[in-house]
Amino acid sequence: MLRLLSGVLGLLTLAAAAGVALLLVALEPQPLVHANAALSSAELRSFTATVRSGNPGHAGIETLTLTPPELSAMVDLAARRLGGQARLRPARGGAALTASFPIARDLGHANLQVELRETAGIPVVATARLGGLPLPAALLSHLLRQGLKELAPAGELLRVGFEPDQVRVLYRLRGDARTAPVALLDDAEKRRLGVREAQLAAIVTRQHRAGHLSLAPLLSGLLAQPTGITGAGGRDDPVADNRAALLVLAAYVNGRRVPVSSSARPQRRRVLLRGRHDLAQHFSISAATAAEGGSPLSHLVGLAKELADADGGSGFSFADMLANRAGIRLAELATGSAAGARHTRRMARAGLGEADIMPDHRGLPEGMQQAVLARSIGTPSSPAYARLIDHIDRRIDATKLHRSMPAS
Repeated sequence: MLRLLSGVLGLLTLAAAAGVALLLVALEPQPLVHANAALSSAELRSFTATVRSGNPGHAGIETLTLTPPELSAMVDLAARRLGGQARLRPARGGAALTASFPIARDLGHANLQVELRETAGIPVVATARLGGLPLPAALLSHLLRQGLKELAPAGELLRVGFEPDQVRVLYRLRGDARTAPVALLDDAEKRRLGVREAQLAAIVTRQHRAGHLSLAPLLSGLLAQPTGITGAGGRDDPVADNRAALLVLAAYVNGRRVPVSSSARPQRRRVLLRGRHDLAQHFSISAATAAEGGSPLSHLVGLAKELADADGGSGFSFADMLANRAGIRLAELATGSAAGARHTRRMARAGLGEADIMPDHRGLPEGMQQAVLARSIGTPSSPAYARLIDHIDRRIDATKLHRSMPAS
């Protein structure tokens, strides 16, 4: 559901920005949207539930209720996929979308302001402005409806109801909801996933027949080799190759299958990182989420999971947070730019061990229930928490993979 909703919001933002090249006069020196305020602990837990919900096994009509902070987080994630930032503030019967996109270096920002109006179906654009210039609302509404057709293989947005304290989204999933996201992939992306799964099967076969597998050689083996599927202009696309590798590996580590056609399926084995399956899960899921949805989503989901564990679960674990952040950093390097993707491939070909992708987790606090966490370290906004996260990030910086990245 997150992919469908973020896609819808992204299409709206992209449609509104379609005239930027012709309207450079409307650029402004400062963005209207800066970093969104952080979600509270309760909102983070709810956000995680939202991200993981809306995935029934069968097609049908579903309703999703979002709070304003959750919705704003989602629309911001959609805008980040287009290189900007955004927020959406609902009101009774409509919502205000504000988005800012940097336009090249020193040219300024394209600041979009769109008023959405609720209807019996999907929302329409009531008014829209790019900087100080008005944009044709009817045209943007038409572009939005046309864009939604691109999402039709996965699902159909039926209605969005706006209230100041919540937004209710009514949508219909088509076919098996578990395979719906794959319908949004183009043919090249589907083939990449199929090739990556076959490559992973070959790597698994070469490992010792008995016992557990280590995450590092699986990751290194995948990232070291291209898929052979070319991108734009018939050139190698290491970013797309790396993204497919992280998605397939996360599915394998977590006992899932990528619903695409491949020549071989990897044999099921338990995968460990630093001797623990849970760390392999945290690392791989965070890397795949960051590669597909961006780092902000991955950080949100990882933090929310740990806060939920601290509230009567297994307890807040900074070792898990280390694995989350190491996975995110890997994805940022491997899929953030062509230079980073090629560097990751070179390092993988030389061989990446566990210490190269994630520092030792020993000594980090684990199993902390909410009261202990609050008393000893504090909330995620406290200085002590920030210092511990900074310590974790500096340890990740010191790993071979990241310290060897040449300066740009």
